[in-house]
Amino acid sequence: MIKKILSVFIFLLFASGINVNAQQKPNIIFILADDLGWKDVGFMGNQIIETPNLDKLASSGMVFTQGYSAGPMCTPTRASIMTGKYPADNQMFSVITSLQPPPNWDYGVPRGDNYDFFEIGNNIRTRSYLPLEEITVAEILKGEGYKTCYIGKWHLGHDPYHPLYQGFDVQIGTTNYGSPPTYFFPYETMRTEQKRLIEDLNKDGKPGEYLTDRLTDEAIGFIKKNNEHPFFISLNYYNPHSPYYAKEDLQKYYVEVKNLNDGDAEYAAMIHTLDQNVGKIVNAVKKLGLRKKTLIVFTSDNGGVGGKSDLAPLRGAKGSIYEGGIRVPVVFSMPGKIPPGKNEKDLVSSIDYFPTIHAFAGIHDTDPMIRGVNLLPVLEGKIDLEDRSLFWIFPQMENDMVIRKGDFKLIVNSKTGQKELYNLIKDPSESINLSEQHPEIVTRLDSLLKAF
Repeated sequence: MIKKILSVFIFLLFASGINVNAQQKPNIIFILADDLGWKDVGFMGNQIIETPNLDKLASSGMVFTQGYSAGPMCTPTRASIMTGKYPADNQMFSVITSLQPPPNWDYGVPRGDNYDFFEIGNNIRTRSYLPLEEITVAEILKGEGYKTCYIGKWHLGHDPYHPLYQGFDVQIGTTNYGSPPTYFFPYETMRTEQKRLIEDLNKDGKPGEYLTDRLTDEAIGFIKKNNEHPFFISLNYYNPHSPYYAKEDLQKYYVEVKNLNDGDAEYAAMIHTLDQNVGKIVNAVKKLGLRKKTLIVFTSDNGGVGGKSDLAPLRGAKGSIYEGGIRVPVVFSMPGKIPPGKNEKDLVSSIDYFPTIHAFAGIHDTDPMIRGVNLLPVLEGKIDLEDRSLFWIFPQMENDMVIRKGDFKLIVNSKTGQKELYNLIKDPSESINLSEQHPEIVTRLDSLLKAF
């Protein structure tokens, strides 16, 4: 821990490239949905699920239609958001499923015998927590006078590695579960003969309370209490991750009015509730007169779940390195700072949030291991993003290594060497393998991927 404090101090000593008075620094609210598909919202083309609040947020800022998560599942992406690094840099290739080796997984239950890695197959080892030595986006902001708050899903390690030890002043509704025990108070259930509960919310909730509403109320309470200082809230909703539980009235609406079956109606209602709560956050900021002083970012941790999410025309779904597993909706909104519009050219990724958030706070990141790009000049309409490469390594899949550069995406099977090449502009469904037609592009991209 002492080593980490010294690292943050040294980072801050050299990182503040712009002198910004603490009262002038923008507030930052980073909203992360869980398993929300690329086209599950109106502003990305969904015509069934009603998301008026998200659509309004999108129309007030910049939408990136080629936005990506750094991983096709939650833990890798969340580690990337916190650190500005690729999941491979953090050695967090997969979801944290347990601290007990299979087949005796005790998913989400803290244990005294914590260890650094566990095997996910094929001799591939992945971290079981985000190391405390990593410098997070919150730690830098906290050092610059921000009040920091983490709300909702964490999934980056058990209690000794929770947000309170990673730069956040407050954590609320936080567990290492990949999914909530249930969406209704008292937020507890039995799984694999273990009681699962969200302990702090279990103590003082109310009958009938819905988890997403509760997390929003906590976020608004933090804003009201801390709005005399710049604040950073990482608001991590569980919607629409399983288990699928929706509010009865909304589910009924999608059955009776939208003619969906019960399962699809339930999923749609969960996204509808997510939308309503994003609207509550935006309205709360407006009522306090802080909207033009507040950057709001909205995205998802990975692509949608197959059979639930409408991912057409994309191929694949959550857990896949095809576009359906890693393409996500991305919105940046700050009226007066970010001109509204749709960016259909630039490639953005979860690795970019760390340097971009810091740039809004007047901080210049100097750590060479930060892989992301500062998007602030792009968001201000001053420049286009330079052509660059994005990478994915997901050892649980046979086709496990990916590079996206320009219009092209190369997928490589590390065992067989088999390669797939797609032009995503002409073929977003990844249906035509161009590897034989363009061997020179395959060779060039493969060399970049091997170097990475």
